[in-house]
Amino acid sequence: MLEIKDLTVEFKTENGVYPVLKDINLTIKEGEIMCIVGESGSGKTVTSLSIMQILPSIAEITSGEIWLGNKNLLSLHKKDMLNIRGNEVSMIFQDPMSSLDPLFTCGDQIVETIRTHKKNVSKKEALDIAKDLLKNVGIAHPETIVDAYPHELSGGMCQRVMIAMALSTEPKLLIADEPTTALDVTVQSQILKLLKKIRKDFNTSIMFITHDLGVVAELADQVAVMYAGRIVEIGDVKSIFNNPEHPYTEGLMKSIPKLNEKKERFYSIKGSVPGITEMPKGCKFSQRCSKAFAKCFEEEPPITEIYETRKIRCWLMNQKGD
Repeated sequence: MLEIKDLTVEFKTENGVYPVLKDINLTIKEGEIMCIVGESGSGKTVTSLSIMQILPSIAEITSGEIWLGNKNLLSLHKKDMLNIRGNEVSMIFQDPMSSLDPLFTCGDQIVETIRTHKKNVSKKEALDIAKDLLKNVGIAHPETIVDAYPHELSGGMCQRVMIAMALSTEPKLLIADEPTTALDVTVQSQILKLLKKIRKDFNTSIMFITHDLGVVAELADQVAVMYAGRIVEIGDVKSIFNNPEHPYTEGLMKSIPKLNEKKERFYSIKGSVPGITEMPKGCKFSQRCSKAFAKCFEEEPPITEIYETRKIRCWLMNQKGD
C-alpha cells in the first residue's frame, strides 16, 4: 500500500540547512496498522506531512521516494497530488478543535470534502452521506450534529467528525497524527475501537503516530520507533514489546508504569531529543545511551535487518548480525 524509500527532508533556516529526516524506509501493507512511536522531536509528524506533501515552507524533500501503490507521490504534478490528497490518502490531525473551521457547521465541512472529490454528487446526496458517516463513527444523532458548529461539541465528538470527514472519500491510507492526545481515557478507548473497526470494515491501511505506548500495544500490527529523524527499530508489535533490541526502545519500554510494581521513582531516559542544530556526531542516541562505546560517538550505524521481522539501527545489534 505505502512504501517510503530513503526519504531525507531538510529544513532551511537562517543559520544553515539541517536534516530533520534521514534515510527513512517504511512499508505499510494493505489493511495493516503501523504505529510510529517516539518522543516529541523525533520526526514522526514530518514523516506524515511528507507523505501528504504539506510540509512547511522551510522544508525540502532532498531525496527518496514515496510510493502509494504504483504511484511515486514525489514525482507527481501538484494538480495530480491534489487528487491523491484527501481522496486516496486522508489525515486526522492532533487537535480537532483547531482543524475544524469554526465558521461552518460540521455537516457543511463534510459535504464540502465529499463534493470536492466527487463532482457528480449533489449537495443533498452529500449531506445524506455525511449523516451516514457520522452514524458509522458512533454519533447517535447525526441529523443534529450536521447542523452543529465545532465549538458546540466536545473534543471527542469533534474528533469523530474529523474521522468521518477523513473517511468520506474512502481513502486507501488513513494517517492519524496523535488523534487521542487531547482526549480523556474513555473517549480515547472509543476512538481506538473505531479505528480498528474502520480497518476491519474497509480494509483501510492506517499510519498511527503516537508517543503513548499503551495505545501502540492495543492498536498496532507493526511498530516503527523513531529518534532524532531516524528509524532506530522496526518490527511486529509483539516482538517489539516482548524483546526490545535498541537501547532507546528498551528505555521507552522501561518507562511504562506497571500496576504491580511499587517504586519511589519511575524510570526515565536521561536527557532529551537533540534539536536539529545540536545533533551529535555518530549515533544520535549515543549521548543518552548507557551502552554506548567509542564507535557510537564517531560513526552513525546503518539500519540493519537482524532477523526476518526486525531491523535495528545500533552498533551493538550490527555486531550481533555479523
